Amino acid sequence: MLGFIKDKIKKVYTGFTQQIASLFLRNQLDEQFINELSNLLLVADVGVKTTERLIAQLRLHIANKTIENGEQLRAQLEQMLQTILEAPGKPAALPAVTLMVGINGSGKTTFVGKLAYRLHTQGKKVLLVAGDTFRAAATQQLAE
Repeated sequence: MLGFIKDKIKKVYTGFTQQIASLFLRNQLDEQFINELSNLLLVADVGVKTTERLIAQLRLHIANKTIENGEQLRAQLEQMLQTILEAPGKPAALPAVTLMVGINGSGKTTFVGKLAYRLHTQGKKVLLVAGDTFRAAATQQLAE
């Protein structure tokens, strides 16, 4: 069963990376290119707001002719994403809510337990709520 899941994930990853690579090989940065890039960013879970912000900035670069081909756009996008990832996050307003989602067996509950412990050691109050409607033991596992 695990091999089947690994094969499916590998297939999705390979298909996605091939789509991205072929997109950046293009030299014509037209509206179709921008739409395809936008869709790929959304599929990659970049988020709607972040994708819109990135696309708007890239459109400006294209309009100003500072980006003229797919390779230059890839380099600029990489730099922009790196800046976003390195930006210090503002502290969450209290109370903060964190929602964990993912496929079965991916370690969500274990991660939530570790995160809760870390926040607790930082002096924060933590409330864990099991929202898994398909697994009755989720509440018991969180308690442990």
